[in-house]
Amino acid sequence: MKNVAFIGVGKMGAEMASRLVAAGFKVTVFDPNDAAVKALVSKGAAAASNPKAAAEGADAVMFSLPTPAILRAAVTGPEGVLNSVSKGAVLVDFSTVDPETTKELAKAAASKGVEFLDSPVSGGVAGAANGKLVLMVGGDAAVLERATPMLNNLAGRIVHCGPIGAGQLTKLSHNLIVAINTVALGEAGVTTQRAAPS
Repeated sequence: MKNVAFIGVGKMGAEMASRLVAAGFKVTVFDPNDAAVKALVSKGAAAASNPKAAAEGADAVMFSLPTPAILRAAVTGPEGVLNSVSKGAVLVDFSTVDPETTKELAKAAASKGVEFLDSPVSGGVAGAANGKLVLMVGGDAAVLERATPMLNNLAGRIVHCGPIGAGQLTKLSHNLIVAINTVALGEAGVTTQRAAPS
């Protein structure tokens, strides 16, 4: 896999796409934010006018998008990647969305002979910049194995969580645990402060 399309180059996506460019991949990017696209073009990426154009000739198409609706449009919409991507290509979704959306998109991809991995991430912008993200991956193990040499440029750890949707479920569980602990810490802090002698 040497030809990569990257859809969504915000704070996370830009760092990930930049690492792929630096690693020698041919990267074509799309984002409605022209400044973000131009910054990557200055590093050696190519720009596309929409997801469909970005995916032409790509071995892998990666997504880092903010909502299920935007992701769905980028995959299956009129200008979505499934209108142009070649049979046998792999779609890798780094977005955090619901498992049902993931399953829906994976089914649409399969109908075109295209593979799909849901791979939400942990590690933030710093992890994206230094290639130390944790990838929580759902999908076929053989497909993940094929994509791993490419994903190793982005991740310090890749965890195969199970079938399609399992990556998203793992990430949502992770987020829930973080939220619970954050609330618990806040409650403990308030309780301690109120109980402290004045």
